[in-house]
Amino acid sequence: MLEMTLDGSELKAERVRLGMDRHEFGAYLAKLVGAEKPYPYTRITDYETGVRNVPAKIEIAFLREQLRQLKTIEKK
Repeated sequence: MLEMTLDGSELKAERVRLGMDRHEFGAYLAKLVGAEKPYPYTRITDYETGVRNVPAKIEIAFLREQLRQLKTIEKK
């Protein structure tokens, strides 16, 4: 069985790479997973510091977004 292991430091690195603060990133993640409300600042902090595990639905959404970006790059 495939085990995904996106940890908090990787999540934070992605947020920093995108140039977002935690509020913006919470909205971005919500959009990626199709949630109605943005993830709160405190939840993002909990994910980044390891207080909470990053949910599988966020990991899957990240993988899909990365694949989409790769397909876009390949088309160029």
